[in-house]
Amino acid sequence: MDTRPLPRVIAAFALLLAAGLASAQAQPQPQQPPGQVEGAKPSGAKVSQPAEPEVHENLLSVNFPGGSVADYVKYLKSSASFPVNVVLSPAARDVDLAPIELESVDVQTAIESIAAATDQDRGSWHIERIGPEVQYRTLPSGTMVPMLPSSQPAFKVELLAAPPASQSNRASRPGGQLFPSVPDSRPMVSVNSVRDLLKDPASPSNSAGVTPQTLLSAVEAALQMTMQENEAAPDVKFHPEASLLIVRGDASQQGAVKSVLDQLRQDAASRNAAQDSRKQDAIREIQMKAAMDEARTQRRAAEDRLAAAVERMNRVRKLQESGTAAAEELDAATAEFQKARTERDLAMLKEEQQGQVAKVMAGRADSWIALLINTKSLSPADFDRFDKAIQTIIFSGQDHFGGHFPAADRSNIRVWTDDQMATRLDQLAKEFGCDSYRDFPSDPPAAASIPSAPAPAPAVQPK
Repeated sequence: MDTRPLPRVIAAFALLLAAGLASAQAQPQPQQPPGQVEGAKPSGAKVSQPAEPEVHENLLSVNFPGGSVADYVKYLKSSASFPVNVVLSPAARDVDLAPIELESVDVQTAIESIAAATDQDRGSWHIERIGPEVQYRTLPSGTMVPMLPSSQPAFKVELLAAPPASQSNRASRPGGQLFPSVPDSRPMVSVNSVRDLLKDPASPSNSAGVTPQTLLSAVEAALQMTMQENEAAPDVKFHPEASLLIVRGDASQQGAVKSVLDQLRQDAASRNAAQDSRKQDAIREIQMKAAMDEARTQRRAAEDRLAAAVERMNRVRKLQESGTAAAEELDAATAEFQKARTERDLAMLKEEQQGQVAKVMAGRADSWIALLINTKSLSPADFDRFDKAIQTIIFSGQDHFGGHFPAADRSNIRVWTDDQMATRLDQLAKEFGCDSYRDFPSDPPAAASIPSAPAPAPAVQPK
């Protein structure tokens, strides 16, 4: 057999095979997704697909009740199922945080929420990720998911007194984020009920309020003080039927409106309290006047009974002296006289006390004195003229008198008055030839103006 052509056949076959391999290599190959295992069936192959693997993200939920930044970091470390690495600057550790509630967030979001939970006046927060960047892979369905890094990231949290201008637009991922302390300029709407502040002509109990025009004027004046140059004016509307003040503005403007409403409420409360106090004073004055009138009526009735008892006692004494009345009748008349005198004295004391209480309520009791005028030397006609003169003085200056008490037997007159009127009454008493005594001396000459025993007393005229 001739075998010489065989090498040519083999060479031709080898050339053909090489050309086919080169053509296959020249065709574009589909790109493997990140993490795709070599040799796996393409997604278009008709084979049973396993379920997509669970995404192992480092997520956590936060329910922080409030406290310092250091407390919050400690809470995150204890709540997370993975390490949480945070480096706090000394200025940031003790800053107070409001309560924070988050659901299924990554650790960076949980840490960046520090800036939103602090007082804006504290300064500017700079929160920076200093660990490895997050890598992502594509699932067969095309979903991008983060891959667990070989190590956990760390975060740096700083509180800056004043943020540098060059950092005001720093990107948040991965280089860090600057949270400037600026007022919230976002417009918001507040609806305020002002019914309790408005004056209601139909309701006397709410007469201390203001008119809607006054309310709107005060609100607009406060808003003018808060507005900056070229700043849009807030919208203020008043709904009269519902008594609602509706304001659309930023946080500072809303705060100004709230301050005005709070101050108006304080003023209204003060005016209402003053009105209530005046009402109570008027009620007490009416009650005191009624008590004074009652005490005066009781005193006059007691004086009438005493005058009748004195008249009967004198009549029985004359009958006994003429032999037509028994001693027992005189004893009974004397006992009746003593009882009537005691009742009269108690009624006078009660009236005096009521007068003094009235002056205490009026705030003038510290300057009042008691004046006792001895009128025993006056005839009945002179006594009447003297008493009418006293009443004329009392009528001309009622605020200076607390009580006027003429005795039933016309032997004296007691007056509660101040020092100025007491001087006038002293002069009047001298004009009538009477003596006057102040502050109820312990033993004034006219103290026993009504006889304590019937025998030495002369007959007296009834009032």
